[in-house]
Amino acid sequence: MSRYKIEDIVSQNKRGIVFRAHDSEKGHTVALRRFFPFGQDGGGLKEEETAVFLIAAQRLAGVSHPALRSVFSGAVDPIDNMPYIVVEWVDGAKLCDVLNGEALDPRLVIQVLQLALEVSLTLSKILGEEAVWVETDADSIFVGSEESGRGFVFWLSPFKWLGAEFESRKLAALVEMGERLAGWKGKLIGNNAGYGLGGWLKWMKNNPDASLAEALESLPAFASDDDSPPPPKPPFAAPIARQSAVKLKSPSSISPLMITACTGLLVAVAGLAYYHLTAEETNPPPKTKPTSAPVEQPLPVVVVPQPKPTAAPAEDAEAIAISRVQEMAEKLAREKEKERAAALAPPVVAAPPLRDFTAGDGEKMKKLNANSPASVTGVVLNVRLSESGKSLYFEFSKNTNATEIMAVAHKSDYKEKDDFTVTAYRDLIGKKMRFDGTVFKEPTGKQYVMIRSREKMKDVK
Repeated sequence: MSRYKIEDIVSQNKRGIVFRAHDSEKGHTVALRRFFPFGQDGGGLKEEETAVFLIAAQRLAGVSHPALRSVFSGAVDPIDNMPYIVVEWVDGAKLCDVLNGEALDPRLVIQVLQLALEVSLTLSKILGEEAVWVETDADSIFVGSEESGRGFVFWLSPFKWLGAEFESRKLAALVEMGERLAGWKGKLIGNNAGYGLGGWLKWMKNNPDASLAEALESLPAFASDDDSPPPPKPPFAAPIARQSAVKLKSPSSISPLMITACTGLLVAVAGLAYYHLTAEETNPPPKTKPTSAPVEQPLPVVVVPQPKPTAAPAEDAEAIAISRVQEMAEKLAREKEKERAAALAPPVVAAPPLRDFTAGDGEKMKKLNANSPASVTGVVLNVRLSESGKSLYFEFSKNTNATEIMAVAHKSDYKEKDDFTVTAYRDLIGKKMRFDGTVFKEPTGKQYVMIRSREKMKDVK
């Protein structure tokens, strides 16, 4: 990033950071956005993802629209593999700051929705997948100053671009944005409310799978008669000319077949949906009707040439390269699918260790640590005191061995010393008893369930 001199931090959150920077090569101010593609603790891009990101960023650098921050370049920080994009700087303010808690005029809400749909249609042509590609939060929508000559300006969402936030790619994101900006969130609104905006929002909710073009076409238009008040101007801004102008820079040195291959890669990965465009055609701007109302314009036609048959030896090398890219796409797709499945799957809870034993379960009991809760159940055949008289043993066989579990009580744990005698437990001989206590292990390897009172012995019928 030596080309860009950081001047100030514009904003910062858990998703990334935006800087105001100076482009030393071009000599102008830019916005540099460094972001975390997989969350704050998710790490950076892998080698394959980096390669695709760089190619896609190069193609996106050829797109411009009055309501989009043009992308100048994109790169990956070699230190931590975090990606960043460099976009044009627009003087102005965030829409949320301009509104300061107030609702936006419904006619301007319609204009914001209109521009978001236009920009998303333009980007969908480049990225090869139809989606709402712009950020729709009021703190991400910008209002240009009068000097800038810009109205509402959107960010291309790098998170949607890299495969995250799938739900926000849907048209429902625009419906939510419209309700929020108009101040209608959670309210019952009639079809004619807001110059027809209420009816459009209801139609969108009933048709969530509509295309971007259908959504744009169904947006209400303003009448041009003298009785209809003209839509207000956006705050701080000159009127926005309704256009669908898309400018594409000259294609890079990347061969058309390689760009087509990368397009296939981006579809397969889904999370890295970057499509590459080789057409140079730019639709001329349509004639503006003499009306203050927003005018729908046809979408730009982008012709993507089909790859030629690999007949010549020079084309064979490119075909091999395409094959390798497709293999990489399949690999990345499998990895991303595993990550998503793991995120959605319920956590695997390990089965609790066995804690209820019989006398012959010595090997199983070895898995427990000393002082862990445990119990042993068996027919008591013998009760005896240790030579020191400090331990009382409950045995389940006549001839015990080193691996057999026994129950033991220590004199120091008994408050009533009269209970700590062999005579006190003669009534247990021949009965099947359960001893609840904790694991006690001798240095020799002998294991016991240690009890601390007679209440920890239970007659098992």
